[in-house]
Parts: sequence; C-alpha cells; structure tokens
Amino acid sequence: MKKKVIKKDEAMFASGEVMSMLENMNEGIQLLAEQHGGIVSRLDGIDGRLDGIDGRLDKLQDDVTDIKYTLTTKADRSEVEKLEKRIVKVERVVFSKRP
Repeated sequence: MKKKVIKKDEAMFASGEVMSMLENMNEGIQLLAEQHGGIVSRLDGIDGRLDGIDGRLDKLQDDVTDIKYTLTTKADRSEVEKLEKRIVKVERVVFSKRP
C-alpha cells in the first residue's frame, strides 16, 4: 500500500491567510444578503402594484358588463330610422287633415 505524501507547504495555511479568506467570504455573504433584501423589497413593491392593477381590471370588467347590458336594452340605429319614417308619415297624415 502506498502512503500519500502531503507536503507541508501545500497543506497548511497561515492563520493570517485563513483570516483574510474568512473576511473575504464574510464580505461576499454580506453583499449577497444585501442584494437579496433589495430584490425582496422590489418584489414586494411589484406585488403591491399588481394588486392595484388587479383591482382596476375588476372594476373595468364590471363597467364592461354594465355597458353590454345597457347596449342590449337600447334600440339599433336602423330601428330608430324606421320609427322616424313612420312618425313622419303619421305627421303628414295628421297635419294634412287639419282644417
């Protein structure tokens, strides 16, 4: 069986090097945490805006439903024109028979 030979130079870090690496890691983790917090706050803002848009869309859907209902209860232009022609005919008859 062969023994692994570990050189002292490669296996050991000085305590100053370890502290430096830990500080760099801590700074990186802190930066990631700050970015995460910023992203979360932006997402919360977007969520609030979407709730507002959702409320406005619901109101618009109600308005469209009301408009559809009122349009179905109104007469078409062609029907109104027919009625106008009939009224004109009736007026001619009534006014022509006046003394």
